[in-house]
Amino acid sequence: MRDFKRKILFFLLLALMLAGASAVCSPDHINLTKRVEGRDQCIAGILSETEDSVDVLILGDSLSIANISPMELWKEQGITSYVCGQSGQRATESYYLLKQALKTQTPRLVILETNIFFRYEGVFSETENSLAEIVYYYFPVFRFHNIWKSFSGNKGTVLNGYYKGFQIHGETAPYDCGNYMEKTEESEKLAALVRYRLNHILKICAEQNIQVLLVSTPSPMNYSYQKHNAIQKFADHNSLPYIDFNLEGTGPDIDWTKETMDYGDHLNIYGAVKISDDLASYLKEHYDLPDHRGEQAYHSWEEELERYLQEVPVR
Repeated sequence: MRDFKRKILFFLLLALMLAGASAVCSPDHINLTKRVEGRDQCIAGILSETEDSVDVLILGDSLSIANISPMELWKEQGITSYVCGQSGQRATESYYLLKQALKTQTPRLVILETNIFFRYEGVFSETENSLAEIVYYYFPVFRFHNIWKSFSGNKGTVLNGYYKGFQIHGETAPYDCGNYMEKTEESEKLAALVRYRLNHILKICAEQNIQVLLVSTPSPMNYSYQKHNAIQKFADHNSLPYIDFNLEGTGPDIDWTKETMDYGDHLNIYGAVKISDDLASYLKEHYDLPDHRGEQAYHSWEEELERYLQEVPVR
């Protein structure tokens, strides 16, 4: 009995220590954006934004990071948005990232970049990923453990090319393999676990009165008409609006000889500006999103826009 009590006491103390360390890894104490790099940078970024200041949250994998620029949405329509994207992000990660963001933000709209619909690596991998995300969600110290290195005197710096979760890429590597969206009745299958997590995202948004928009950004390496059909079925089943910028006649034309950075996988800044500006117009037309330009509370967005425009290459 005594050994049992000792074990219980040990685990209680451990939980308290982890909770205390996790509390320190909070934007209430430090600016996480300047201290966290890699896949977790977007999480640190959204947690460090002013509370209730972001009206649009964008979830997705690296296509969201490279293809949708919040600074363009701000410049064109005064819409505040943040790309909560990660390289290789899976639906489970999107779900927990949304839960994390909702601790400090009350967005009016969530945009899902739909390549996460097809990121599935089997039951065991998905289960492992889910367990890890649960631990990270309740004990952020495990996710942000590397920030301790930054307390050696480095206060953090503004990261070049990184703006509200978007990463500027000016390099060009053309795609020249022709039409990748040949019309067909065939449809990709969505894995059951992916659909399960997507439904959880929709449930959270419904409970919080948040609208959801599905967006497929241009990417010959990732999209096909079969995938379009699968996403469209999901959208129709859940009564969701869906924009597929890969379809001919939808959105601006992308010059694949100049506006992709890696042979049709991701857009570069030139293509991203086109898509983002078109998306900004769509959001203004179809959603009740406030224009915050000129408001004193959003002066930092104007300052960030100035830095952004200095980095965007001129053609």
